[in-house]
Amino acid sequence: MKADKTLITLYGLLAFFSLVFILSVAFLYKSDPVEKLIPHSSSREFIEYISSGEKTEKLLGSTFIKLFDVKGGEFLKICTSEKNSYGVLMKSDDGYRIYTIDSRGAVLYSFAAERSSAKINDIKYKDGLYLLAGEKEGFAYIGAYGAADGQLRWSNFLNLKGEFKTLRPISQGYLAGGYLLNAQSKQALTTELNLNGDTVWTDTYTRGDNEYISSIVPLADGFFAIGSSNSNPLKDFNVLILRYDIHGIKRFDGALIIEHHDETPLSAVSDKEENLFICGLRTDASSYAQKSLILKLPFPKDDTDRLKETFLDIKAIDKQSSLNSIIFHNNRAYCVGSISADDGKLCGFLKIINSDGSLYYERVYDINEKSWFSDIIPTQENTLLIVGAVVKNGVKTPAVFSTDLKGGISETPE
Repeated sequence: MKADKTLITLYGLLAFFSLVFILSVAFLYKSDPVEKLIPHSSSREFIEYISSGEKTEKLLGSTFIKLFDVKGGEFLKICTSEKNSYGVLMKSDDGYRIYTIDSRGAVLYSFAAERSSAKINDIKYKDGLYLLAGEKEGFAYIGAYGAADGQLRWSNFLNLKGEFKTLRPISQGYLAGGYLLNAQSKQALTTELNLNGDTVWTDTYTRGDNEYISSIVPLADGFFAIGSSNSNPLKDFNVLILRYDIHGIKRFDGALIIEHHDETPLSAVSDKEENLFICGLRTDASSYAQKSLILKLPFPKDDTDRLKETFLDIKAIDKQSSLNSIIFHNNRAYCVGSISADDGKLCGFLKIINSDGSLYYERVYDINEKSWFSDIIPTQENTLLIVGAVVKNGVKTPAVFSTDLKGGISETPE
């Protein structure tokens, strides 16, 4: 009898402690569903859950994802700020907001910027200011906000209709690229502004009727302006390459023609030898399928040079894919974007290539119902911060992703 009573007592204690454990876990996941940081440092595959108990992610390696409770919002761009912090541009139905975060995704402060009627394409930081570039009231626009107080310090509207797509700080001010509208045509636009936002010079490229600049890449003696042009008899869109000296004088212009397709360059960088790495998407002329595009171009020195890529990768892991942003770090190019399967599910996509163009690693991140990566930046801790969005329960939510320089893996890929 004593043995039976002892067993009953033990079973009762086990049941009691099990109930306490379950209630503790339930309380843990019930609290603070606003921003959930999910850290991980193991090389094993893992699944984490947030407040609702549904699957949030399935990744490998030293990786985390942080979701922000802004319904309908998404992060568009990220830039280096000050004191090991980063500025992130968010768009939602209410307009644009700028977050300053640390390398773990924690928000240091944030403020509302432009209204939803504007179209903001880029954010950069310089000397205590966040610079926004885009279009406002139909005009190419740049606005400068105090990074700490969110106050508008100055803004610049060009006198012509158009849009800025990219912005790059330089020592004496800023370089911006985009397009001007002229008689229903788009002319590629490149301009320099001083530190007060005043226009120093402006240049346009008008070989075709639909051209624009999407990236600016600094050089030792000037810069590249990369974009798209349809200045060919078939009116295909080709990669446009312009090179300027430090005075804004154009030293080279050319278009890279790759068969009968439309190329859309979305981001560009250069390596130490000033070779260009360009990523974006390629649209098939017959099927209209979109495939991710990445290419490497040798440095064009003058107009006698013929543009010819030394490396070209056009690939779709599934039916549709795009690479939205590229950086060059530790002698490798890191590209992020998205792919879409036949069922329409969108997934984040990371591709890492060596300087010679050979593949180092690529990975699809299948997170919730949909996910996509918009921009990427390296941190001082030798990790990667990636911004984009996640769709969970039918609601789009801004997200910050972090992984190591190997894409979240603990061993060098084969």
